[in-house]
Amino acid sequence: MADVTFIAGTTATFNSGSLTIAQSTPAGISDNDTILAFVYGRGTLATLSGWTLLATTSNFNTDSSSYEQRIAVYSKTTVTSADSSTSFTWTQSGGSNPFGQRMGLFYQVFQNVDTITTPVTTANSDVDTFVVTPTGVTSAANGTAFAGAGSCCLVSGSTTPTVPSSFTKSTGTSATDYRMVGAYRTSVNSGTTSSGTFDLAPGAGAPSGTFGQTNGTGSIMMRLNPASLPTLSHYVEAASPLGAFNAVATVPSGIRGQFVGPLGEFNSTVATDFHDLIEGQTVYSVMDLTLDDDSIVRIPISSWNATIQTDERCYLRCSMPAGELTDDEFDAITEAVSFTITMQTTTSRGEPIERSFTCTPTDPDTLLVQIDEGATNYTMQVYGYSDAYPTIDTPAEGFYRPMRGKSSLSTSPDRFRARCSVDWIMIPGDVATDGATEFTVAYMNVYATDDGNTYMDIGSRPPVI
Repeated sequence: MADVTFIAGTTATFNSGSLTIAQSTPAGISDNDTILAFVYGRGTLATLSGWTLLATTSNFNTDSSSYEQRIAVYSKTTVTSADSSTSFTWTQSGGSNPFGQRMGLFYQVFQNVDTITTPVTTANSDVDTFVVTPTGVTSAANGTAFAGAGSCCLVSGSTTPTVPSSFTKSTGTSATDYRMVGAYRTSVNSGTTSSGTFDLAPGAGAPSGTFGQTNGTGSIMMRLNPASLPTLSHYVEAASPLGAFNAVATVPSGIRGQFVGPLGEFNSTVATDFHDLIEGQTVYSVMDLTLDDDSIVRIPISSWNATIQTDERCYLRCSMPAGELTDDEFDAITEAVSFTITMQTTTSRGEPIERSFTCTPTDPDTLLVQIDEGATNYTMQVYGYSDAYPTIDTPAEGFYRPMRGKSSLSTSPDRFRARCSVDWIMIPGDVATDGATEFTVAYMNVYATDDGNTYMDIGSRPPVI
């Protein structure tokens, strides 16, 4: 899961004697963020085009014969960065006297929201208190967020409202807060239920003591569910008479998707990067052999390397201790029709990450087995070749990949070569970057050594004249 994060909020604003209210959204909004608008009114609130009404409280004004009072929450249907610092005007109808023409408004912005659980509302009439306790909502996953608002009818004085103790106030400290207050809570673990109260007391005493009448209070509380990170297959194929070379990465959704057509065409998108989450994590490598009957045999290996390139055949090799192989494993190696090397690790949050390289030659003679025996070693190698990787004419903006863990960079007038940490997303045709240096990756040599290290050499080729 990607935790829901709070991006920004606005100070609550308030209008008296008006059937409209306007306020700009916060700065710093990005594509696909979630914008919530909390609107307070004493009439019938209208839903703006491009927004969805999530919930509205029932009337909680004590004197409903003169005017009503409620709060509603809306979410913007489609959000882009252009929605930053953008003013929206909200309207209400009804309210023939000045008391019926009051409106309030504030915004909250969140990131990584998958869905919003239907908000729960609370409305209390004829209560001798300035305190409202929202109905609790319970999180269903780690990384959930709660968002809510509280309001009351009777307001006077200068005391700033308070929010539930586990929440953070989002609406500032201006006097307009006293009509309505908003708050949020992030990093909520699964099974946690929201609790606490909004206290809008303007001064000492109860409403009946301060105003000579009882009060009305209302609240909204909702659950913002984190965007899940299901796995997808990152799949590339280049078919040839000698077989096909496949590169598969099982990575969090939204990272990169590849869709291969019968001629090798593909479309790709990049939304985010998970490399910071696997920094320092242990990487494991395994080999799976596919036999004629499609059964799979897993073999322990000690080292491997893969070459993926656009202008020459691709190559995959692994090495294993031959003396530790069983007879069945030895037979499987000699009879295999393809083999797959898979790197495996987990993010710091425990999400599995894999990237696989498969060699599937159509001619069995191109899947080669070699035994090396010496005074101190007895190893077996399996290796094979396949066709060149398909080229990318124009890399998408998201496929500009910074070199992580760079240990060397060699440059010449017509080519580049670098050694760096393994990029679990990069493929040939991407653009590698290091400061002002950029080059299109023509080949990737990925290595996993018998002492547990992984790294890769990447480089460009001179242009064909």
